[in-house]
Amino acid sequence: MSSDSSYKQIVKSTGIYGTSQLVNIALGIIRSKITALLIGTAGVGLIGLYQSVIDLSRSATGLGLDTGATKQIATANEDVTETIYTVNAWYLLTAALGALLCVILSSQLSIWTFGTADYSLRISILAIAVLFITLTAGIISCFQGLRKISYMAWTASLGSFLSLVVAIPFYYFFRLDGIIWAFIGASLSTFLVSLFFYRKLKIKFQLIPLSKLWQNGQEMIRLGVYIVIAGVISTGSLYIVRSYISRVDGVDHVGLFQAAWLTTFLISGIILRSTNSDFFPKLCSLIDQKLQVRRFVNQQTHILLLIISPLTIGIFTFGEYVIYILYSSDFMVATPTFRWHIIGIFLKMLSTPIATVLLAKNKGRLHLLCETLFWTAYLAACLLLYSSLGLQATGVAYVVAYITYLPTVLLVSNRISGTKWDTPIVLVLFIDLILLCLLLVVSIFYGQYTLLVGFIAFAATLFYSLSKLRSLIDLDIHRWIRRKKK
Repeated sequence: MSSDSSYKQIVKSTGIYGTSQLVNIALGIIRSKITALLIGTAGVGLIGLYQSVIDLSRSATGLGLDTGATKQIATANEDVTETIYTVNAWYLLTAALGALLCVILSSQLSIWTFGTADYSLRISILAIAVLFITLTAGIISCFQGLRKISYMAWTASLGSFLSLVVAIPFYYFFRLDGIIWAFIGASLSTFLVSLFFYRKLKIKFQLIPLSKLWQNGQEMIRLGVYIVIAGVISTGSLYIVRSYISRVDGVDHVGLFQAAWLTTFLISGIILRSTNSDFFPKLCSLIDQKLQVRRFVNQQTHILLLIISPLTIGIFTFGEYVIYILYSSDFMVATPTFRWHIIGIFLKMLSTPIATVLLAKNKGRLHLLCETLFWTAYLAACLLLYSSLGLQATGVAYVVAYITYLPTVLLVSNRISGTKWDTPIVLVLFIDLILLCLLLVVSIFYGQYTLLVGFIAFAATLFYSLSKLRSLIDLDIHRWIRRKKK
């Protein structure tokens, strides 16, 4: 495949899934706004704490299938149907284990999270959400492994819409008591949407002996063990941070942290899910060809960098307005934290294509070591800086962790697969980092000039990105408009 064709394929797959993510942005804004108005900072804090419980239950029992299953399906050379049924069986097992763990440890999780066992029953009920979220993840892995990007897009958009429709009545009528039921309603509705599109695959039923299910699942489990441990470390670290904030400053501050965290991850998640929807399965198919892997990773990183450069600078500049639009004026004190997170997210998105090489190469142990390094740095910086910086410490720690993590994955990936950034990537990255550092200094010491400096930087990076994208993929907007008119 030519370089131009590869760039076009990356942009095409990004565009298909990215369009659905634009819908999710709109729905996310509406959901965040309604949530903030109906249940306030305390409610958003509770959502964050309950989400930590769900993530911890899934990570502890998930066997890392989200990545391993996609890779298994993408590289299946013979019977794809058998592979898909193997994946489904393992997801069903992990869904049941996750739900069971949530019930069995409900009292202990309540004490760890809230300092009291009063929330045990609610955490037990959350097991239903754990079950449906895991089953949905299994179906999404099938879509991604088969590169059914349109099915992923529709599931994401319709699932988000139904989740919003289901959640609002619970928040309106039951306020804080409705959060648990909103989780369950949202997870069930998204599962039903994913199931609808899964049936469109028309996969014929195939009965597989238990011995073969175990044998076929060996590779997923081998990679998955390390992903499970990494997942437990990440969710456990966030769990510790949220619990620490809750105990030191109260659940309202957890809500502020959650607002900054969710907003940045809404942005990064949309971009990374859009760009990675087709990247990982294709990378798995190329992984033994070093030159093609290096070229493909650089193309992916270049496109990603051109997309995120103006986006991160723009969001940093208008951070307080983003927080206000998504939540309310009560949350605007989280703006400095949010801006630090934006810089961290910029580094995260840059590191993702390189870090994905480790998973595609089945280097689970190296992946675990890199993740452990990141979360150790994050936790240490958070706990050390919180007494002096307060909530901002969580944002600063996020940047510190990625400053540690990014060079590490670059070095490791280069050693195992020969991947390294080309000159155009390094040049754009250097300019972006200078602009972000300049904006950070201006926002801290000369806040009144943030909008002016930020707007100039945003306009410059947007102009450059559009010009470069046009040259890379022969993007002719005027010709496209004329064609549509005909």
